[in-house]
Amino acid sequence: GYLNRPEMASNRLCKTSIGVFIQRYGSLAEDNDGWDMPTRELMALLAATAPQLQSLLYQESGQPSVCMSSAFSAALSQLSQLTSLSLNFHVALVTTAQVDAMVQGLPSLQYLDLTGGRNFLTDGFPVGIATSCSQLQHLQVWGAYKTRPPPELGCLTRLTSLKLGFISHSIPASISHLTALRDVEMYNCYGFTELPEQLWNLESITRLCLSTEDYSLTRSISRLTALHNLTLSRGSCYALPVELTACRQLTHLPLGSDAVSPVLARLQSLRSLSVTHGHQLPYSLYWTELVGLTQLRVHVYSDGVLQFSGISGMTSLRKLVLRGSIELPGGPYISRLQSLSLLESRDYRAGPPALQGAAQLQTLAFTPPNGFISYDDDDDAAFVISLPAALKTLTLIHAEMLHVTAEEWNQRVSHLRAAFIAQGRVPPVIRGNQIIVP
Repeated sequence: GYLNRPEMASNRLCKTSIGVFIQRYGSLAEDNDGWDMPTRELMALLAATAPQLQSLLYQESGQPSVCMSSAFSAALSQLSQLTSLSLNFHVALVTTAQVDAMVQGLPSLQYLDLTGGRNFLTDGFPVGIATSCSQLQHLQVWGAYKTRPPPELGCLTRLTSLKLGFISHSIPASISHLTALRDVEMYNCYGFTELPEQLWNLESITRLCLSTEDYSLTRSISRLTALHNLTLSRGSCYALPVELTACRQLTHLPLGSDAVSPVLARLQSLRSLSVTHGHQLPYSLYWTELVGLTQLRVHVYSDGVLQFSGISGMTSLRKLVLRGSIELPGGPYISRLQSLSLLESRDYRAGPPALQGAAQLQTLAFTPPNGFISYDDDDDAAFVISLPAALKTLTLIHAEMLHVTAEEWNQRVSHLRAAFIAQGRVPPVIRGNQIIVP
């Protein structure tokens, strides 16, 4: 019915960029041509927008897949201007032949995203992507667990971003031909223990993300001299080689591990560090020696409240995110801090005593454990009023809004505003879960 609206014919944005979501529950009735209603409407939508359509985002939940039909592939072949295609499957299983047929008529495609469950590609990696889409610059394929990325990937010489997820084999040596590649990501990849040596010769790479179980970073990392962002999780980060210090442009390092390497202390170019630990903070916090660090994120899984005093002298910090039951430390760094997030904190009011010297703090966010906390109106008002004067935005991210009626929530907001007025202050503006402090 949406296709019949007058604005569909006049809205240029609708003709050049479309998002579609289809959720199926079992088999649907078919018409005389063998199409069910979602397929029929999708075909009409594509026909109405061709050839102006440039970007198509398609999400589908259910079996069988609508977009893997021959009719869909035929409709796509008419979209001569299509440069961006995202297909996200929640249930459907897809064959290589179906993907190859779909992309065959899309020679102008520059962005392709195929995302599904770990085994949604059932019989191999779609080679047709490499042979038909010579203009491709971004390729993301998540869900080819039992397949091997083919050597034909080396044909995509314009590729700048390659993201592979849930694959059990390493990328091919032909990656050496992708000299424009800047962003490489391997997410939840299991089963391989090494990466091709040719990868380390691509000096164009500025971001490398490895999420694997059995792979450890090698000395060859020193060749990626342009690397800015190195993301390591699972087993890939248990040992940071000393050769990492050769990456002198490295500024962002997210780590997901229970081990923190002393090599960190030598990465003086770092400006952003993210560390995820198990149930305790390490005894030696090597990042405290990173005097230039401006952003720090620490996530700890723990039942008890942990002391975290290692950052007290890091006056370069401007943004701090503590997730888990971590007690906010005091110290000189507070006076320079501009953004603070205390996520999953046991008591969202635990921060203010340490924040009294936070003269430059502008953004403050809290989330309680499990997204719920019992609030008291008077305590809320006193808490907000006691915050630093420079604060511009306070975000209370919680599920309270889901557990109270709209009337109760509005009463709470009115109480908070009245408390500000009683103090002779301009009342805050409430936008969703944000309190904008004038």
